Amino acid sequence: MTVDTGSLPSRITLEVSEEVTVPLPSYAGAGLAWTAVPVTAPDVAAVRVEIGLPPVAPGGPGGEPPHLTLAPELLVVRARAVGIGAWRLRLARSFDPDHPAAEHDLVVEVTD
Repeated sequence: MTVDTGSLPSRITLEVSEEVTVPLPSYAGAGLAWTAVPVTAPDVAAVRVEIGLPPVAPGGPGGEPPHLTLAPELLVVRARAVGIGAWRLRLARSFDPDHPAAEHDLVVEVTD
């Protein structure tokens, strides 16, 4: 499986208390989910993966469901303290986390 991580930022700069949400490429249909693993300075920011709301059916509630569309995975980064930290984003199956389909390194810089 080839996973395109080219749209993901490698560096995010925020001010203390600022938060940003980044959509992640979803491969939930293949049983894969993203996790954010701290590498250095985890106190600099809170970095987590959330499941977003599923898309609304075309034509509103009660309409035809979206075709093969899953709830999106979102990377949420909230700046906590001035500094620089690093995280590794991993896309893997929950029962096989040691063999990720993709990894992506992220640096978070927090300024005041």
